[in-house]
Parts: sequence; structure tokens; C-alpha cells
Amino acid sequence: MPSAAIPFPTSSAPGLYAEGGGRLINVYSEKLPDGRIKRSRVPGLREAVVLDGYSGYRGSIYVNGVWLVAMTDWLFAVTYAGGVYNATLLGSLPGEGPVFFARNNKTPTPDIVCVTESTAYELTTSGAPQSYSDPNVGSPNAVTYLRSYFVFSYGDARMRTTGNNTTSINSLDTA
Repeated sequence: MPSAAIPFPTSSAPGLYAEGGGRLINVYSEKLPDGRIKRSRVPGLREAVVLDGYSGYRGSIYVNGVWLVAMTDWLFAVTYAGGVYNATLLGSLPGEGPVFFARNNKTPTPDIVCVTESTAYELTTSGAPQSYSDPNVGSPNAVTYLRSYFVFSYGDARMRTTGNNTTSINSLDTA
């Protein structure tokens, strides 16, 4: 019985070049001078750390060698040393919904903020989350970073920014 040819794609954008063969996962392809296609394996993802007894991944940010990970109701700091990942419970971060993280470029230690379910927090890589220190932050629904400023968004389509490389907010800096 004749075997059917299996079409292997040459890119991870099926349809872009009318190949229709699927996606490349943990592999890339390159065209050789003689016209053949070479596919080479690349590293994929692997499990870094298991937080036994905790579930509900909500978001994370990597800052100066520390990966801050939000799980349901908790914040962890994950570090890597000597070939081993170590997780440290930093404290309570209430909620189950997504967490938005941002950091500025203040040196040597950047400010790190997060927003979870309309509450803003200030973070460090070694301590418990603290309520946002400036009351002008109000109840944002997300935060991002733009050119040394934190930008908070609100449910009524307003945006509010902090000062340059700081967490303080001028109430007039609203759009």
C-alpha cells in the first residue's frame, strides 16, 4: 500500500506562503543553497518551579534576577541559583483575576507596581505587597509603563500617569 506524503511546514505562519501545513513548534526551518529545507530543533519550555498547594497563575514580571509570580491570593519571588529554582512566599495579593505588572527604569532599584481587581500595590522583590502610597491612584483596572512613567487605566476610560521614575501622581495628570 503506498504511503501518503506528510506535508511539513516551512514556517510558523501557515497560509502566509500558501503552504497550509501547520505550525512549527520548538523547531525552525531554513532553506539550504541546494533548495532543500533543513529543520533544526530549538529548546522549548520546561517547568521551572512547582508551588505545591497553590494554584491559579495570575501573572508575573521579571525584575533584576527575581521573577515575581502572582497566584490566587499570594505573591511569590522565584530566583535561580546553582541550577535550582527557589520560590519564596512574599505575602498576600488578594484576588483570583489577572494581575497587571509594571516597573520603571529607576536605578539601582526600580519601582514595581501591580494592579489586581481595582486595587494598586507597590512591590519589592523581597517583601510583602504594600497598598499604593499615593491616594490619587484611586481604583485602576490596569497599569503599564511608558518612557519612565506608570500609566494607570480606569473603567470610565480615563488614564492617569505618575511622575518621571516615581510612584507619586499629580491629580492633574489625567486624560
